[in-house]
Amino acid sequence: MRLPARLGANLRTGLGAFGRRYVEATHENRVAPLGYSVGLALDAAENDFIWTDDSGAARTMTNADRTGTAAFAKGSWREGGNRVNLFGLWSETRRGVPGPTDLPSESARRDDRQAFGYLRHTFEPDERLWLDTHVHAGRTWQNYRDTASLTPANDTHRLAAAGFQADAACAPARWLTFQLGAEAAQSRFDGTAIGAAERLNLAGMGQLCLEWLGIAVRPALRLERLRQDRRGDNASDRRTTDVASPKLSVSWTGFAPAAPYAAFGRSFRAPTLNELYWPAGEWTRGNPQLRPEWATGVEAGLRGRHRGASWLLGWYRNSLADLIQWQPDDSFRWRPVNVAEATLTGLEAEFALDIGRFGLDGNVNWCRARASGERLRYRPELSARGRAWLGIGDITRLFSTGVASPDFRLTLGADWSGDRLADPAWPDTLPVRMPAFALFDAGLEIDFPPAAARIALLAGVRNLTDTRAETMRHYPTPGRSWYAELKLGTGRSGS
Repeated sequence: MRLPARLGANLRTGLGAFGRRYVEATHENRVAPLGYSVGLALDAAENDFIWTDDSGAARTMTNADRTGTAAFAKGSWREGGNRVNLFGLWSETRRGVPGPTDLPSESARRDDRQAFGYLRHTFEPDERLWLDTHVHAGRTWQNYRDTASLTPANDTHRLAAAGFQADAACAPARWLTFQLGAEAAQSRFDGTAIGAAERLNLAGMGQLCLEWLGIAVRPALRLERLRQDRRGDNASDRRTTDVASPKLSVSWTGFAPAAPYAAFGRSFRAPTLNELYWPAGEWTRGNPQLRPEWATGVEAGLRGRHRGASWLLGWYRNSLADLIQWQPDDSFRWRPVNVAEATLTGLEAEFALDIGRFGLDGNVNWCRARASGERLRYRPELSARGRAWLGIGDITRLFSTGVASPDFRLTLGADWSGDRLADPAWPDTLPVRMPAFALFDAGLEIDFPPAAARIALLAGVRNLTDTRAETMRHYPTPGRSWYAELKLGTGRSGS
């Protein structure tokens, strides 16, 4: 009898602070050339953490609960140079919308449902030719309601989207590779408070890669047409935008420990449907008049790799026109607007080290973000992140007891964010700046020796110092919290 090449099941479940509980289960099976996997996830949390108001008094967050359910299924077929994947996902989320702490809501609720699927075929007869095509379709449903507010709302949004994409790559010579692609996508939106809207996106792209003596030159061009139609109760509007986005990058890999790179390009971002048509409530609303965002960027730097270490040091500058940014209007409701001109100039550094049972990685970013000489909201000039881990193997090996003991892995992490501008100066006020803050995490994972099932226990603490921080003004983040998790896995291999 032909045994499965891969057969297994996994379970992950845990508890955490603020009423968090979750469970995930997956199962997979493969008998060549066919295979499948299925999964289910349940997640819930009360999010009733403590926060501190402007007077220093401790308050409890309310109406911030969340429950979610998700399920997926995936099938695959592989024979020779052909590979086919079929994937489907369904999810549903129900949550409270507490609003800002200076104007909280006890009644605002939001429900979301999503269904998505795609079919993908990849053909790779040899290393010189590669073809990939896929089609996708999805539907989302969203309801936002707050019938007890001063401005009652009960809005339902429906979105249907479908698309097609094809890519081909060919390497007729070792020094030459070219890639061509085309895509088409259509979205249809219908909202009870906004009306109907449609978006059609057509695009074609091409790229060359020329390599000689470790030098790689990659010119690329993307041509795009975006057409958007909106139909409301009293008016209709059609907009068409044609875009050409060129890009050129150059790199040298002749010396792996320090390889220079440089790139120049122009990019385009259309407003998302949420940015255009977000339901109008007491605190937020969309902006149907948003224009696309344009950016011209240049970057240069060095990247390197040696044994278990890698690093990057780079400089960048992005000039943006009609930057899309959320900010409050005259009624103090947040909505996306276009910022005429903005520049982001910065330095970035990344590093990683993995030497078996010890490793660390992190990054540091300095960014000067300005529009009309003023800082952009909520963009810290300096931010950093770091993580280190230490693995302790089977300690019985040191004593030759012959009985295996668990492996331990300790993880430490830190995130630091510099001060941010929350509100610019008004004629009779000073600008509001949010202070810098640092968050620290610690975790422990215990992997037990293989038996009938693979077993692992995880536990940890997030925000060890109980820092009361806000990433946006009047939207506090949780203080110190804990989590505990159990992982179970079974599987076998055959031929």
